[in-house]
Amino acid sequence: PGFSSAIIPHITSAITKKDYKLVRKNITQCIDIVLYVATPVALCLALFSQPLIAALFPPKDMTQVPAIASILAAFSLVAFVDTIQPILTSLLVSCGLRKKSVMIMVIQVVVKFSLSYFMLVWFSYNGLVASTLISTGICIGMSIYQFIKNYGLKLKYTFRRFILILIACGLMSICTFVLFKLGLGYQMGDGRIMTFIKMGISGLLSVGVYFGVTYCFGLPQLLLNIDLKK
Repeated sequence: PGFSSAIIPHITSAITKKDYKLVRKNITQCIDIVLYVATPVALCLALFSQPLIAALFPPKDMTQVPAIASILAAFSLVAFVDTIQPILTSLLVSCGLRKKSVMIMVIQVVVKFSLSYFMLVWFSYNGLVASTLISTGICIGMSIYQFIKNYGLKLKYTFRRFILILIACGLMSICTFVLFKLGLGYQMGDGRIMTFIKMGISGLLSVGVYFGVTYCFGLPQLLLNIDLKK
């Protein structure tokens, strides 16, 4: 939401001037930045679910850590889509599509409540995750369609950047698994401080790999104006 709040005045100004090219640029830039930040964060929630639970929210019976961590890992997908959806809603409102945004949210709520109970009964918490992904995915798809329909938004380059982000996330995942194999992962019997230290070291190295790969592709320079050469 912070990204969309910061860019709303620019979008409103561009709409007032009828500079729809600038409107499209601002929307795509906001989406690109959110994808660049939210994707690795959601992935880290899944990758580091066990050390996160053991270090920050340890249960009385530490043998339950893997089971609790699996729930956190599943809900990392929910965290990802729930980060994107409210930003798109804010962008719809700033683009003068308030009624459309309300209609889309109503549809999301109806779909969510229609699916949640049955999915939860049939598939446990995985069903709850699936119902959220379906309802929020519909909301995201309809929001993007409104931008395409009303402002001629093109997401070709956003899609390409997202592919590069996924590649970088894949390499980050490989780095994390290697570090865990080398002993930096959560191990039964580790204290909270030791678990936190291991998580910090492996997390920094893994995020460093993500940043390094995306830097080679020029994404931080383009999206965040981060250029280490200057």
